Amino acid sequence: SRLMKSSRWFEILLVTIIMAISLYAALSDSQNLAMRWFTRDDAYYYFKVAQNISEGHGSTFDGINPTNGYHPLWMLVCVPIFALARFDLILPLRVLLVVLGGLSAATAILFFRLIGKIFTPAIGAIAALYWAFSYDVLTRVYQPGLETGIAIFFVLLLVYKLYEFETTWRDNPVANKQLITLGFIAMLAVLSRLDLIFFAGMVGIWIIFRHSP
Repeated sequence: SRLMKSSRWFEILLVTIIMAISLYAALSDSQNLAMRWFTRDDAYYYFKVAQNISEGHGSTFDGINPTNGYHPLWMLVCVPIFALARFDLILPLRVLLVVLGGLSAATAILFFRLIGKIFTPAIGAIAALYWAFSYDVLTRVYQPGLETGIAIFFVLLLVYKLYEFETTWRDNPVANKQLITLGFIAMLAVLSRLDLIFFAGMVGIWIIFRHSP
C-alpha cells in the first residue's frame, strides 16, 4: 500500500541521515572524540577493560586487579572494537561512534513503528525525529559512550514485541516461539543493564498471569 511504501522510505531516509552524521563525526579530528564525545570517565573504564580483555589480560582495568564493574552486553560489544587499539588508539573510538549511531537509528525506527501503530504514522515519525535529532537525547544517551543506548534499545524492542503480543494472544494460540523471543529479548535487556532485571521480572509476571484480572 501507499502508506507502507511511505513508511519504508521514511525509515530508509532516517537511517541514511543518522548514519551519515555519525560517519561524519567519526571521521572528524581525533580531539573531537575526547572533547565532544566520550566525555565521561565511566566510558574509559569500559574501554580500558575491553582493551585488556581483547589483549588476553582478563577482566582488569589496571592489569593487576580483577574487576566486574560493568554491564556485560556493552562490554561484549566493546571488546572486539577495542581490539583495534593495538593498531591505533583512536580507531576504536571512531568505530564505536558509528555503532552508537546505528543504535540511535534502530531505536528511532522502533519509536516510529511502535507509536505509529498505537496512534498514527505521523505521530510515530515525530517521535522518531525527536529521538534521532534531539540534543538532549544525544548528550544523555549516546555521547557518554556508556551502556545507556543499548539498554534503551532493548527495553523499547521488548515493549514493541509485547505490544504485538498483547494485540494477538486473545484471538490466536500463543506459540512457544513468541514466548522464547520475548524471553530472549528480556535477557538481552538485563545483560545490557543489570538493574533491568526488575523490568524483565514485571514483564514475566504479566505474561504468566495475563488471563487473570
